[in-house]
Amino acid sequence: NSLEFYTPNSQAIADAREDLGLALELHKEGIVSKEYVTLKQEKLNRLKSLSSEVKIRQEQISLENQIASTKLNIQELQARLNECEIKSNVDGKVVVIRIHSINQGKMTLRLRVLVSGT
Repeated sequence: NSLEFYTPNSQAIADAREDLGLALELHKEGIVSKEYVTLKQEKLNRLKSLSSEVKIRQEQISLENQIASTKLNIQELQARLNECEIKSNVDGKVVVIRIHSINQGKMTLRLRVLVSGT
């Protein structure tokens, strides 16, 4: 997943902060209006907000990817468990234990035991 929207970097935020500082100085000297200062403050706030939203969205995407990966790992493990077979020699008899099915919710295993030889 790629983010296809503008991500303000720290330089853009630093520039907006500097612009606001300059606007405040110019307002004190009567060169610019209070509205101009307000616009500069709003711009800085928007950049900060957008930056936070992008970081949150990136974290969300990362978590979604981790969840998807974990689900795949679980499915692979379940497939392996379904194919699992244990062979053992007990008193000259071959005992084969196969995992027959898995109940995900309760994590119970049903086993099928085959004994060959007499």
